[in-house]
Amino acid sequence: MNNAMSEIRVPNHQWKIRFSMIMIVLLLIGAGFYHSRNYFVEIFLSNQLSKLGYPLQSIAVIDLTINQLTIRNLIAGNHKELRLNEIRGSWNWQDLLSGNLDSLTIDGLYIAPNLQPVNIEPTASNSQSLSLFNEKAIHIPKLPVLSINDLVIELNDGNRAITILLSGQSRPHENPKMQAVDLSVAALGAPGEIRGQLQATLDAQGNIQGHIVVSKGIVNLPQVQIAGLTGHAAFTLIGLRLQQLQAELIVAGTQQTTLSKASQLSLLKADEFIIKSDIRQINESWQANLDLQLNKGQFVADNNLSIGKISVSLPLHIKSERDSWRIALRNAGQIHFDELNSNFPIVIKKPLSLEITRADIELEKDIPGINIKHDILVNLNKFSAFYQETHLHNKKSTAREIQLEAGSVNVAGAQSFNDGYRGSILLNETTLILPEDRLKLGGISAHWLVGSSTTKRIADFSIKQIKHLAQDPLFAPLSLSGNITQQANVNKRASYLLSLIAGTSSLSYLKMDGEYAIENGDGQLILQILPIKFASSKLQPKQLFPSLAALENVNGQIRGKTTIRWSKKGVSKSNAVISAKDFSFAYGSTQVKGLNTKLSLNNLLPIRSESKQNISIQVLDFGIPIQDFLVSYQINIRDTPQVFLDQLHFLILGGEVTINPAVINLDPNAGASQIEAHLNNIDLNTFFKWIEIDGLTGDGRLSGKIPLTLDHDSIAITNGYLAAKEAGTLSLQSEKVKELLASQGEEVDLLLQAIENFHFKELTLNLNKSDVHDLNVKLSLLGNNPNVKNGQDFRLNIQLESKIDKLLHAIQQGLAFSNKMLRDSLQISNP
Repeated sequence: MNNAMSEIRVPNHQWKIRFSMIMIVLLLIGAGFYHSRNYFVEIFLSNQLSKLGYPLQSIAVIDLTINQLTIRNLIAGNHKELRLNEIRGSWNWQDLLSGNLDSLTIDGLYIAPNLQPVNIEPTASNSQSLSLFNEKAIHIPKLPVLSINDLVIELNDGNRAITILLSGQSRPHENPKMQAVDLSVAALGAPGEIRGQLQATLDAQGNIQGHIVVSKGIVNLPQVQIAGLTGHAAFTLIGLRLQQLQAELIVAGTQQTTLSKASQLSLLKADEFIIKSDIRQINESWQANLDLQLNKGQFVADNNLSIGKISVSLPLHIKSERDSWRIALRNAGQIHFDELNSNFPIVIKKPLSLEITRADIELEKDIPGINIKHDILVNLNKFSAFYQETHLHNKKSTAREIQLEAGSVNVAGAQSFNDGYRGSILLNETTLILPEDRLKLGGISAHWLVGSSTTKRIADFSIKQIKHLAQDPLFAPLSLSGNITQQANVNKRASYLLSLIAGTSSLSYLKMDGEYAIENGDGQLILQILPIKFASSKLQPKQLFPSLAALENVNGQIRGKTTIRWSKKGVSKSNAVISAKDFSFAYGSTQVKGLNTKLSLNNLLPIRSESKQNISIQVLDFGIPIQDFLVSYQINIRDTPQVFLDQLHFLILGGEVTINPAVINLDPNAGASQIEAHLNNIDLNTFFKWIEIDGLTGDGRLSGKIPLTLDHDSIAITNGYLAAKEAGTLSLQSEKVKELLASQGEEVDLLLQAIENFHFKELTLNLNKSDVHDLNVKLSLLGNNPNVKNGQDFRLNIQLESKIDKLLHAIQQGLAFSNKMLRDSLQISNP
């Protein structure tokens, strides 16, 4: 038995020896490892920093103890891009085995990251997402008590440098399951400066509540200059997912914004721009209230349009659901501006305000891109403006006022990723007033179509009433309607076609057609006065033109047409035609019958007509009957409107009157016109009856010429001369004359006897009249009375005081009538 026991004890003794040797080896290894612990830490750091692109250069102190690690004066990177004054971490073994540190202090860390991409070989550790993002139940390791002092990150991409300063600490929260973090962040550099603070609380499940304050911000870029930027935001994250964000950002002193060389917006200035937001996640969708407010802004678009003192207020509601976004107004939005300047000659007189009562915008993400829909309704307040009208003949400009009482403007449309934009603009019930022209355009409506492939129509428009506001209006209220269509011509270039018609409720008498090609700037406009037929028992001019109320019993037809063609270089061709056919009317005591005329203008700027334009009238009677009135002329406007009178002819007193070719000024401010009237074969007896000398009769014919100086409302005659073409007789048998000349002597008695039956061989009339004195007429006779002094010839000179100036009045009326017709024709035919 003793032998057996000894055999068993030997193995136990050997096991103890072996165990002791193993423990001694482990102690020696542990002692060696502990002795080389700092060396292993340095090797580990060097390896990790090299992977990040910052090879270790030097390190002054590494002190690893059982519950703490301290590193001082670390320098890494080929150009010392990473420098550390001190980092210190502490732990206990129970937390360390859970992957947590008790505290971490970083002091004086400087890092200049390499902004170039770094190639990192994929490994099992970096090829997979962190478990806290993959797992449904998120668990964040416990943060240590963190202290960061003077952390500097310098970013430099070769063009600009930005320095980020970070300081802060974490601290225990009153709730042991949560932690609090306070950080101070600043970013400095040539592009600007921004400073802010972050305060937040978080737990291990990724629930975070925090508040960010931006205390100072300055932006100084070539594209954007901002004098001050402040704001704050409160946020809530649940499971590291944003649930709510309430923020307010105030941008003050925006100086300039240039989007790009191709952008139309070249300048933006604003005293203050405020953005307020309240973003929340509700179920599977995001909803946000967003308020945009701009105070005292200025926009300049392509140096052609400048809008100053602009204020904008937009209270928006935004909803995001899967792949769609919907934007709408919570309340009416406002846009207000006081100044508008542009290359167009328009200046706002009263402030312009726009009320946006509806703004529905939808964005939907599709496989190839984004689809957009919008429906916006805008109301404009009443405002007025001035536009500069430049006069072509003297290049001077006149400021003319525009008053606008706008209705609503509805803009709706849609655009898909693979298709063009399609939309419409609807203008309702707008009123336009032009005070200087005394015009009011009420009930203006228009409907524009953009990008429609189903119709060639671009726009429809109408004006319910165009009214002349003068006390004596030129025309009766009329309405207008029309449309614009698009049509491709033979050169495959899109041309826009305009068509409109206007008139009263009973008669449409104006028509306009136009064509314009955007590609080459060519265009054409045709304005027509549709045939208007007047009849005594039906339509009269006063029904269309109240200013013509004095015209009565009007019969006849009038029509007209004007054509203008232009290119990018200006007007290339223009012409007009206006005609009246078989016109008859009464104007006070004047009767006109059988008026026919056709005026053809072959140029409008300046006005110039073809030669041999004619006006003919069968009867023109204003107390003096004129028949077969005919005037032939040509219009040519240079410095002043003038008529080259080729011929004027009419029948009067059994003979005829003609006017030599002359130049007549139509402008009332121009000089007087010189013409010469020729009288031929006037019946002497009819003439004497017409001039109303009691008892004077005669037999014979008168011919001659009368030089006239016409200065609009006055007439002058210099050495007018009329003479009998052949011998005749003259008789004056007036009891009144005999009573006046009785008992005046034998010579007077013989004279009275002689002119009772005077056979003249010569009879002349000499006429003179200044523009301020009455007509002076001297009658000269050479002949005899066979019964007086044996038929002895003698000469008589008689100063006549009669109505002989009625002849001059007839000539003047004929010229004035033709001149007025020409002036009125020019006004109608001139666009």
